[in-house]
Amino acid sequence: MISPHTRLLHRPPAFHGKRILRVRGRRDIKWRSPKGLVKLDIPEKRLKDILDEGSLTQLLIKASKGDFRVEVLFQGVARPSFSERQCLRLGDRHFALLREVSLVCQGQVWVMARSVIPLNSLRGKVRNLRFQGTKPLGATLFKDPGLKRERFDLAKIELGDFISHGGRVSEQAWARRSVFYTKTCPILVAEAFLEACPRLKTD
Repeated sequence: MISPHTRLLHRPPAFHGKRILRVRGRRDIKWRSPKGLVKLDIPEKRLKDILDEGSLTQLLIKASKGDFRVEVLFQGVARPSFSERQCLRLGDRHFALLREVSLVCQGQVWVMARSVIPLNSLRGKVRNLRFQGTKPLGATLFKDPGLKRERFDLAKIELGDFISHGGRVSEQAWARRSVFYTKTCPILVAEAFLEACPRLKTD
């Protein structure tokens, strides 16, 4: 069991024998609120998808006619980026559980996702997220009737700056991020919509 005491969060913690990721070479992404973006900058087929507040997992399953799977690129303890620490109100020396996945539909990567869970959030039912494996995180979160979600931040990103593992360094994509709260536990989830992803919201 990971202790929630703050003193354990100011040094690299042991996490089930896994090494701690130290990412080099990633540029911090400049996220902006939707009001800070000219909507015409975002392709029409992306706009409704990016701003939809429902379960992205369910949209992907429906659009792919059930041909959907999660490929885990990395899961382990890491120091969040500067903007991620700001968003989660973490100190510079705080560590978190980092999860990076590809959401594969009909044999193609449609979405890449990056989740940041502060170590002191890993208590109660949230502890089970350590063992999420290939189960989609969104499907788990949206089962919580008390789930709350903050507003979206948006950015056009280079995938090499967004994801630490998985290649595709030169590809650009529109991305969003928001903080989910299960009771008082914050979980930052960011999702990048790749070019292969079709329009998901058709209504």
